[in-house]
Amino acid sequence: MFKIIQYYLILLIVPLNLYSEENLEQWFSKMTGDFFEIIQNDNKMQLENKLILFIDDKFAIKSISLSLIGRLAKKNSKEELEKYQKAFLTHLTKTIYNLVERYEGQLIQLEKIKKDENGYLIYSTIEDENKSYSIVWRIAYILNEPKVLDVIIENSSYYVSKKSEFSQILRENKGDLSKLTKTLEHVSFN
Repeated sequence: MFKIIQYYLILLIVPLNLYSEENLEQWFSKMTGDFFEIIQNDNKMQLENKLILFIDDKFAIKSISLSLIGRLAKKNSKEELEKYQKAFLTHLTKTIYNLVERYEGQLIQLEKIKKDENGYLIYSTIEDENKSYSIVWRIAYILNEPKVLDVIIENSSYYVSKKSEFSQILRENKGDLSKLTKTLEHVSFN
């Protein structure tokens, strides 16, 4: 009987520790460290490839990409959705890659972590030439791993701006997902 109680206590404690702010803080520290290590790479092709792998691992690409197109996800074939998701991953990577060109040794400082109804918000800042920028990371646990759902820089949400941009492209093309996919594929690395 005692072993059964121990077993249930372990089952209760492990998930609580898994989702603790301390673990999330460690994850964030490692994630930003890995990111800064990747962007130090001078070889453009290696940088692009490592950045794609990093973003695919740390961001909730499937969740983000599907929620950006809403009901269209149910109206398209699996093949069309996979093509779109691949194009979205590349698009997000190119967007971040183009921002990396402005990197000059700044560090991201963790300010606080706050739990809300949709997961966690990680508040951070980045210092740049006597100016501080706020960055809020929306994080959710997906399959027991923290994943980035959104990055909000100075109150400007990547998700919200992409939702608006994608909705406009889809409206202009009568909801044709392949047109959005082609548009995403044409954004280039600088």
